[in-house]
Amino acid sequence: MSIKRITPMFEWPKQLPVLTDAQKRAREDFMVHWHKVLPKKYGMVERFNHRGAFTEPIKPGSRTLEIGAGLGAHIEFEDLSKQTYVANELREEMAAEIKARFPQVEVLVGTSIRAAV
Repeated sequence: MSIKRITPMFEWPKQLPVLTDAQKRAREDFMVHWHKVLPKKYGMVERFNHRGAFTEPIKPGSRTLEIGAGLGAHIEFEDLSKQTYVANELREEMAAEIKARFPQVEVLVGTSIRAAV
């Protein structure tokens, strides 16, 4: 049997399955749960993810746009006194938590990112 017969052809853009309302709620619940579990259970990986990629100091007056901010875990590693920080998050509940934890950060929800550019 050839590999072509057992694997579907790659298509772009990928068509995601239509989810029921219950499946959508379960997906959103999992995402929030995972963002809360990850830093506690896998702290070493989480710290590496946030500290390892960028080591240059932030210059005063810089503007930073984070796309897919989750619950704002990366913001804890930033010096907000030197920059204007804008966080974009697709999920309203997660964006609300960023706003509560970091009132000095501008938080955009969903596709409202065009306003920050």
